[in-house]
Amino acid sequence: MRIGITSIDQAAAAAKMGFDYLEVNASAISKLSEEEFEKTRTRIQESGLPAESCNVLFHDIQLLSEEGMGRVESYLRDTFGRLQRLGVKLAVFGSGGARRKPDELPFGEAWRRLCEVTRIIGTVAGEYGIEIAIEPLRCGETNMVNSVIEGAALAAVTNLPNVWTLADSYHMFMDAEPMEHIRTVGRLNHVHVALRDGRSYPTYADGQLRLFMNELHAIGYDGRITIEAGTNCFEHDAPLALATLRAL
Repeated sequence: MRIGITSIDQAAAAAKMGFDYLEVNASAISKLSEEEFEKTRTRIQESGLPAESCNVLFHDIQLLSEEGMGRVESYLRDTFGRLQRLGVKLAVFGSGGARRKPDELPFGEAWRRLCEVTRIIGTVAGEYGIEIAIEPLRCGETNMVNSVIEGAALAAVTNLPNVWTLADSYHMFMDAEPMEHIRTVGRLNHVHVALRDGRSYPTYADGQLRLFMNELHAIGYDGRITIEAGTNCFEHDAPLALATLRAL
């Protein structure tokens, strides 16, 4: 398994600790001026930690509105163009606020629109050599796609070879989602990990984290695992988290 972090500011230190890659914020990258983008790209290159994945694909687009659906393709082409230049190979489609079903929209129509948007995302991403990992999010963050099984169902309906789903330990823990759902789905193309308490770095192996990792091993998962978590002391917590995940 390859283990990554999400902070550009800590990339150089993480590379020295033995981390494998960086997961960048796609929305933040998209908003940079060209000069700022080039400075960021140089900074990442000089850190020694390759930018292999990204999260926060959308920030200020309401994907299930007619206006949002009309904007999505042009936004994606600009954003994926930059991500490709960074070397990103996989983009996480989380963005719970962006994909939230408006109260006035019937669920069936919202689901159809979400399927259409996801198909657009996957199709455009494929043109740039980028995979999409649909991220199930806890119910407190969105009302569409809240479990690993729902993520896999959306990927199956989308029916594109570069679109699948991820498992995020924190969201599964918070919604008490059965860890067995990972085995039911049987395939993932990305993983996010954090402890339940405080969404913190996994500096030790509690019972929930052990169950989560056991399920990953059960399906033979050997891909990327991004620590998507908070820490008050990166220098202390990061090496502990790295050792914990490698030991599990």
